[in-house]
Amino acid sequence: MLTVWDYVLPPLYLLIIFFIGKNIKKKRIKLEPEFEFFTSGLLFKMIGSIAFCLVYVLYYNGGDTNAYHEAAVSLKKLSYYHTDIFFKILTGNYTWEYIGYFDYRTGYPQYWRDPQAFMVVRLTSIIEFISFNSYITTSVILSALSFSGIWKLYRLFCEYYPQLTEKFTYTTIFIPSVIFWGSGILKDTFTLTGACWFTFHLHKALIKRESPYKNALIALIAGYFVLKIKPYIVLSLVPGALLWFAFTKLKNVNNSLARFVFGPILFSIVLGFFLILFSSIKGDLGAYSSVESILNKAAITQKDLKQEYNKGNAFDIGEFEPTISGVLSKFPIAVFSGIFRPTMIDAKNIVMLISALENTLILLGFLYVLFSAGIFQFYKIVSENPIIFFSMLYAIIFGFAVGLSTSNFGALVRYKIPSTPFFLSSILMIWKENQLIMEKIKLNK
Repeated sequence: MLTVWDYVLPPLYLLIIFFIGKNIKKKRIKLEPEFEFFTSGLLFKMIGSIAFCLVYVLYYNGGDTNAYHEAAVSLKKLSYYHTDIFFKILTGNYTWEYIGYFDYRTGYPQYWRDPQAFMVVRLTSIIEFISFNSYITTSVILSALSFSGIWKLYRLFCEYYPQLTEKFTYTTIFIPSVIFWGSGILKDTFTLTGACWFTFHLHKALIKRESPYKNALIALIAGYFVLKIKPYIVLSLVPGALLWFAFTKLKNVNNSLARFVFGPILFSIVLGFFLILFSSIKGDLGAYSSVESILNKAAITQKDLKQEYNKGNAFDIGEFEPTISGVLSKFPIAVFSGIFRPTMIDAKNIVMLISALENTLILLGFLYVLFSAGIFQFYKIVSENPIIFFSMLYAIIFGFAVGLSTSNFGALVRYKIPSTPFFLSSILMIWKENQLIMEKIKLNK
């Protein structure tokens, strides 16, 4: 599975990328102090990708990530013999007839039948041109490129709470599960990166009004790639993002009467915009194109993952009917599963144990902040701070979707990472807000 290039090229690329990162840090750190953590974050990300590759090769004996790589190599090789067909496939303008252009020289790509998985193949094939078909090298380059996403999210949170610059590194950049599962050739690496880019640039366009057209375009492109790989992430992100925008605008209105009148109008506009957006992208949503199909998919997927071949890594949140009431009855346990599981009780192998240790710390941190602030104060902080509200709402919706439709811990530890930095950072921001409130109370005594 590994070739000589997998031993020779990764250290070379790692050094080249690291020195590029070091140069970026040197140029930016004087004006942006958070760049102190840029090179260390980049290095951890690349080392995480190497660890990921070795675990899949030596422990799992292969998996989806290897299949994505091999399919991407086949697609790249097609460019040597049929350049025009390669570019048509790369840009998504292809039909079933194009499979006939692959032969013994190129190999035959997997995932041709799955447009969402094949998007990963198409994107990865671009990297293969500079990785010389090396699996580990491709992963290292991808991890470095994907670091841009988590770095943007980190900078966004630092913009709101510059006093938490160092602490935010532990809730975004240095999360072990995000480093590991978000650095290899998997759907989750691309969707996490896309979600972060979408959030950062939508914030610039709608909230900050900085180069709004340019940033809106970048956000749309990022959202498009996420939509093409995992549509439900877009459906989790967009409602929170629109409400974030609405809450920010309302907070800028000083007159309480004006807020009372303007609020329902603004939220009606936001709802209308979401419905129009949902309708316009309906064709790309597939099984997520209607409430009925979403409910049916959740029920079918959950049942499938509990089958005999998944035993050992499976968990059960209980049967539910594919109806709104049936799904909502599982809301608490699905959210808990999507955010905090696997727990120490669930761990049955070393990979699950590592994830369980991390989840235990996350749960303890959440409970500490919840009870330190008090439930009422916790809710008040979330509802009055748009950035916290958005991050928490997205994490809850996403956790609910993943917890509801996933019954296999092997899948769960990967699927949940696009929301983990948002959830952890929202908890940290709530902790800080509560500290500020406590300080004010002490000063007034």
